[in-house]
Amino acid sequence: MAEELNQDCKLDSIAHLPVLEPRPDTRSFHGDDFVDDYEWIRHAPKSEVLAHIRAENEYFAAQTADLADLRAQLVREYVSHTKEDDLSVPVQLGEFWYWNETSKGADYAKLWRLPCSDYAERPDVANPEVAQRAELVYDANALAEGESFFSIGSHAISRDGQLCALAIDNSGGETFRIRIHEIATGAVIDDAVRDAVYGLVFNADASRIYYLRADDAWRTCELWVHQVGTSTMHDVMLWRENDQRFEIWIEPSRDGKWLILNTSSRTTSEVYLLDLRVPESLSSENILADGSGEIAEHDSVQTPENVPQPAVAEATGMKRVVVDLQLQDLHTPAPFSVGGRREGLEYYIEPAGDALLVMHNLNNSDFEIAFAKQTVPFEVAELPIIFSPKLGERISEISGFADFAAVEMRSAGVPQIRILRRNQETAQWEMGEALPTRPGETLEIAENYLWDVRVLRITRESLIQPLTVSEYGIDSLQLQDLKVTEIPNFNPKDYVEYTEWAVAADGTKLPITIAHKADLARDGSNPGYVYGYGSYEISNDVWFNNLLIPLLDRGVVVAFTHVRGGGEFGRSWYEHGKMLEKRNTFTDFIDSTRHLVDLGLVDPQRIAAEGRSAGGLLMGAVVNLAPDLYRVVLAGVPFVDALTTILRPELPLTVGEWEEWGNPLQSPKVYEYMRSYSPYENIADAEYPAILATTSINDVRVSFIEPTKWVAALREHTRNYLHVPTHPILLKTEMTAGHRGGSGRYQRWKNRASEYAFLLHQLGLA
Repeated sequence: MAEELNQDCKLDSIAHLPVLEPRPDTRSFHGDDFVDDYEWIRHAPKSEVLAHIRAENEYFAAQTADLADLRAQLVREYVSHTKEDDLSVPVQLGEFWYWNETSKGADYAKLWRLPCSDYAERPDVANPEVAQRAELVYDANALAEGESFFSIGSHAISRDGQLCALAIDNSGGETFRIRIHEIATGAVIDDAVRDAVYGLVFNADASRIYYLRADDAWRTCELWVHQVGTSTMHDVMLWRENDQRFEIWIEPSRDGKWLILNTSSRTTSEVYLLDLRVPESLSSENILADGSGEIAEHDSVQTPENVPQPAVAEATGMKRVVVDLQLQDLHTPAPFSVGGRREGLEYYIEPAGDALLVMHNLNNSDFEIAFAKQTVPFEVAELPIIFSPKLGERISEISGFADFAAVEMRSAGVPQIRILRRNQETAQWEMGEALPTRPGETLEIAENYLWDVRVLRITRESLIQPLTVSEYGIDSLQLQDLKVTEIPNFNPKDYVEYTEWAVAADGTKLPITIAHKADLARDGSNPGYVYGYGSYEISNDVWFNNLLIPLLDRGVVVAFTHVRGGGEFGRSWYEHGKMLEKRNTFTDFIDSTRHLVDLGLVDPQRIAAEGRSAGGLLMGAVVNLAPDLYRVVLAGVPFVDALTTILRPELPLTVGEWEEWGNPLQSPKVYEYMRSYSPYENIADAEYPAILATTSINDVRVSFIEPTKWVAALREHTRNYLHVPTHPILLKTEMTAGHRGGSGRYQRWKNRASEYAFLLHQLGLA
């Protein structure tokens, strides 16, 4: 391998450590000069950078070669805790029951179905006689054959049940080709669209399909329509979001009438509707307009090479439409805004019966629920309020049905689902009961595709309670478990889970969800594993993960932190962990870890920490602030060169991130603040934990350049290789994968085993 590397990516002749040559480059902003030794690799020849990445992978393999038996043992344990042959609970969509099947030795699932005309009640698909009558919708294993990476990003089934559309990714780069086939025959009738991103919706008669595209900054911003079975030459861009802070996503309404187009930044949103029942004209009469009311520019539309040039709808003006939601013969050639756009206002809609339920934050930062009766556009300020949460509550999502709705929310930090009912006498909407919960469990609204139903399907789970699929009776008020995921060789009674509360320096109470063996002693001798995230108002809710069982069985105390910057306690919890208060996220994680030590739960010399993506930034920041607190750190696809990235608006997704981190280009205060915590620029001259950074070549969300630079800087500036050779700093890069790592469950198990083997070895559990 050494012969393949040039002098800038050489292997140290003694330690075989890949050494990236420093090539200093000075970055100057707002009177601050920062010398960056490794930014040059962003612009270096691809072959040069890949040679270094391969050398890093070889170094990782050499440094962890003696863990091969442990890796194999962990994979065997994962298999022992997995029912490899399994079936999901059938769910009704249109006139069919659908379910997934996983099989031993198969990486991916098969999707099957049965007609509701033969099975009015949910069929027992575990019965061989029933299963023999099933029709195969698709076999993902067959589709993945011969591919080193395979992922289905979106899928859609036409309302008549005849067609299935799949968005397929074979690189990990999260751009997709759209494959449409007839379910009855398996015949592929369309495989023309390329470079789509997440989001697929058929129109009512399945003659056309709507999809999304991104711009050069990988910002999802364009709505396209494709006529099934034709060349993309005739595709039309119906709508484009020009504000670079905003991204769009689409979904069909549950009643099948509307395509809902949401466009949002971190602080503002707008919603559009497009009628799926009326074929739109694919002519120059189509209207192309952005969400702000300005005429959209379409000269910047990028068409990939080797794809026929699509048609672009001529921008002729902006149409504002007043629509009766019950009207059947609506003709509108493009999406229309239902509530306009107002800076700082976030709102989202959900059709329910003859009204639109509207979740908005006009008067309450934790959102309220209002409703709009029949006509749009509406003024949010004029809508009657149905429900306003109490202090400590936060509404996050609504699912609407013919005469009720389900509301996902949080109360005192705990996930909750409440039923919103329409009073049959007054036709008014009223907030009803909360679904029963068990302590420590995470509830979510699950797949509910039917419009006129009297049951709600949900999922429940916790760190030691496997995923449970349940149905709640809207009339019976009873919760029925349909399936508890079978976890072989696992008994939840052998473990305990509970919440402890740390206290931050400013007095804020910080919850920590903890699980460990039931007979574990609080004598300060136990290894610990602490997981954190804390960004984008995403709550670090707990899920059952059978890959954690080997850690629990080895006496590891597993702790999930709930730090500021997440969404556990509503919008204020988030706002006190972002922008110019981002450091709270890092100190909260450190304070939570120290609390575990104070409780006698963990040995202060044997603590592991892990975070991914923005949680990887958390890892980079906490090891700079408290390098002696952790024995080993796993940093997955880590956002560790944050300031460099946020200073470069030409990089993917950067502009939209300014509302999360601040804009250091324009603000000296933001620049100085980010400069004070960005992991890459604040490495201490100290002994650091053992660190394993993992990344992927095709990651478009966090470039592999970031952890590659970070690892090189850590080796240069820390004392690990001088004084603590047992604390290696390693980089492992997937060569065909994206932000979520490799594909296929068996490969994912192998990857996780390599990470956990490193962790267990450092904790003295190998």
